[in-house]
Amino acid sequence: MLIHTATYTEAKELIKRLELKRADSRLFKIYQNEAFILIISGIGKIDAAAATAYALTRYPHIEKAVNFGSCAAKREFQLGQLLNAKKIVDMDDHKVYRSSICDGLPNITIGTYSEPATKSKFDAADMEASAFAKVCIRFGVEFRSFKIVSDWFEPNSVSSKLVQSLILDNIDEISNILISQK
Repeated sequence: MLIHTATYTEAKELIKRLELKRADSRLFKIYQNEAFILIISGIGKIDAAAATAYALTRYPHIEKAVNFGSCAAKREFQLGQLLNAKKIVDMDDHKVYRSSICDGLPNITIGTYSEPATKSKFDAADMEASAFAKVCIRFGVEFRSFKIVSDWFEPNSVSSKLVQSLILDNIDEISNILISQK
C-alpha cells in the first residue's frame, strides 16, 4: 500500500512506527517495507500529483493508497483529531472526488486549496488531497485521505514542531488505521 505525505514532519513517526527503510530514489524521498511504500512529495497539488504518479508508475503492483497529512479544520474538531476525507473538493477546478467512509472517525468534506486557507465552507482544508485523489483514480487505485487537525484556519499558528507533536500523540490511532487499510 502506498502512503503519501507532503512533508517529512508528517512522515517521521510513521517511518519509525512502521519500520520503513529508505529506498533508492533521486526524485522523491521513499521509505518502504514489505507492506508499505511511503513517499514524501513536498507541499501543494503539483508536487502531490507528481509524487503519486511517480510512485504508482515505479510500483505498479499498488492497489491501495492513502494520503496522510495535516489540515485546517472547523473548531468543532479538536487539534490532533484524526479525520477521514470522504469527499474532496478541488477549490481551483471545483472537481469532487469521493472515497469510502471510515467507521470510528469523523467522515468529512475537505477543500484542497493552492494556498494555506484562512477559511473554508467545508469541514477542513488542505493543499494535496484532490491532486492525490485525481492521480489515484487515473491509475485505477483505491484511495483514502486521512488528515490530522493542526489548526482552525490559522496557518500562521502551525509549526513543524506542533504537527510532529500532534502526530506523535496520536501515532497509535494513525498507525492502526493505516494497517487496517492494507
